[in-house]
Amino acid sequence: MTALDALRRAVDECQRFRYRAEPPGQDRWQTPAETEALGEGDCEDMAVWTIARVWDLAAEAHPGITLDLVAGALPQGGHAWVAMTDADGRVWWADPTPGPGDPPVHTRSWFRSYTPEYAYRYDGTTFSMKFAYEEPR
Repeated sequence: MTALDALRRAVDECQRFRYRAEPPGQDRWQTPAETEALGEGDCEDMAVWTIARVWDLAAEAHPGITLDLVAGALPQGGHAWVAMTDADGRVWWADPTPGPGDPPVHTRSWFRSYTPEYAYRYDGTTFSMKFAYEEPR
């Protein structure tokens, strides 16, 4: 399984969870286990679950990948999604939040309405401190 296949599979599996917005000012990130137990979460919870699942599926076989939870904006407000850089330096974005149509896993150019602001990098155990998101070169 390629890293891209793992990302697509994780996003597809994440579609089983229901989207549940949190009340304004009460943003709490769930663990992947909490998302599974509840069967629901918001966009950050979906991104956290997807990143952990990709890590489980691909990190050992593809040690050069990086996975980031990206936070930013859509025209309708704040949002979170996943950015994966594969071992060859290709960047793939994925929005695992359930919605209409095919689960999107594409290059950055496909996500025209998404404006990244910052990110958190996953190391297999924890997410790093917040940093300004920049497209890898």
